[in-house]
Amino acid sequence: MVRDCPLNQDPNKYTFETTAIRSLLVYLPEVACPTCNFTRDIDVCRDIHVVWIMASMDSMHVETRPSGYWAWICPHCRTVYPRDRLEEALVQQLEQFSLQHCLQDLQCPKCTVGGGIQELLIANGGSVAQCADCSTKLTLTVPTGHAVYRRLDVYRNIGVHFGFEYLEQIAYWLIQGLQQ
Repeated sequence: MVRDCPLNQDPNKYTFETTAIRSLLVYLPEVACPTCNFTRDIDVCRDIHVVWIMASMDSMHVETRPSGYWAWICPHCRTVYPRDRLEEALVQQLEQFSLQHCLQDLQCPKCTVGGGIQELLIANGGSVAQCADCSTKLTLTVPTGHAVYRRLDVYRNIGVHFGFEYLEQIAYWLIQGLQQ
């Protein structure tokens, strides 16, 4: 994201660069500027209206690059958007994604009747997660695979690059939970 530059160089030389991990669409819809009330959708992964916010000199680490974070700004008045509201919206999106993944339907990989979607009738003793017709083990409709890990990793990297610690921790926790 940030070019590795020594601390003694001009901070205006730091440029925002897109990377390979920033390829999924993550939008924040209808974000309003607190100063001029201009409303727009922010494409989190590709928006060019960002500014580097340098951390205070007291909190700087002895590294080859300065500590700080990228922040989105209003294209009209150049005011920085409130970080807590943006992080909260991203956390809500991540929670919605994980909830959709957890509550998805089960399907039988062999049966094609009704698309293979099965109901799990726990009240009637059908909690064994097997197909009622052929007794095959049911699978997830959308399997936990590379696409799910990739989306979670994108949210984690958004948290890292934009300084959203809570978002980063939640995404990391979800990734660790899926790996177990």
